[in-house]
Amino acid sequence: MGDEHVVTLLRVGIIGCGRIVQLAHLRILRDTPGVQVVVIADPDPAMRELATTLVPGVRVVADVEALLAEPALDAVVIAIPTPQHHAAAVAAFARGLHVYLEKPIAPTLAEGEAIIAAWRRAGTVGVVGFNLRFNHLYREMRDAIRAGAIGAPVSVRTSFTACWPGDLVWRIDPSRGGGGLLELASHHVDLCRFLFDTEIVAVDAHCWSNRGPDEAAMVRLALANGVPVQTHVGYGTVEEDRFEVYGSEGKLVVDRYNALALERVPLRAGGGLATAVQRLAREVQAFGYGLEKRRMPAQEPSYTASLHAFLDAVRTGEQPRPDLDDGLAALRAVDAARTSAARRTEEA
Repeated sequence: MGDEHVVTLLRVGIIGCGRIVQLAHLRILRDTPGVQVVVIADPDPAMRELATTLVPGVRVVADVEALLAEPALDAVVIAIPTPQHHAAAVAAFARGLHVYLEKPIAPTLAEGEAIIAAWRRAGTVGVVGFNLRFNHLYREMRDAIRAGAIGAPVSVRTSFTACWPGDLVWRIDPSRGGGGLLELASHHVDLCRFLFDTEIVAVDAHCWSNRGPDEAAMVRLALANGVPVQTHVGYGTVEEDRFEVYGSEGKLVVDRYNALALERVPLRAGGGLATAVQRLAREVQAFGYGLEKRRMPAQEPSYTASLHAFLDAVRTGEQPRPDLDDGLAALRAVDAARTSAARRTEEA
């Protein structure tokens, strides 16, 4: 964000100081001109101590109530475990603050709808952290679809998988507000709505466990534009974020972890060597983007773009997308997938 956007000092509080906040949110906000991180809340004393090393002079507190008692506060970033989102977001909106709420917005539809109601009452900016909407590759894919680069889209296949998340065991356990559907599928559900500017009209899912209480899933979505989607999510396997859009005149592929460029696959196979040469040429041309990624917090530029869009909105008062309604739309699809998977289990 350039200096021309800096109109006034924005005073921001951060609720939660876990791994992703340390890698991305905290560094981005600390280094953004015109922004001051004034207070950070985390129940873990070790996390609070780490926060003071990353942002010298910041005030650290143990809970949300103490953070919201800070008088000099304009906005908050909420990045705590999903089951705690409802209480923190509702309290922040009641205080009249602008809120950046990490995805998913809540573990249940009832809590998600309560957050939306609090946001409406507050009339402040409410953003959900679907940062992948700001990823360069997904934005380029959206532009290519709109430009008819592959003709008419006919189907979509995606995968968002991860290895075991170490000590963050709540992320894999649906009973603790995690699981593959909520943590992983919600991103790709939102990307479907974003890429095609359409809604999800039907959901079908099958879930299983790779180890213990975790949740893996195969989800089928029907989009209002008639395009069918198949999505695979789960923990306990390779790290992959891959999105393939098949069209009448070719295919578009984003491989976020392993490629620097959007791949455009022609209708007819060109042979192994020709395909490899074309892929290499694309990657070389995208070398600059690779360097940008290396310099960015968490090596993902979309975190910075997403947070900066929120900060700009706070300054202008104009609500950006993805907003909390987008978060609720993704949660509705996840809830429908849960219902579908449970029905399959009952009928088995």
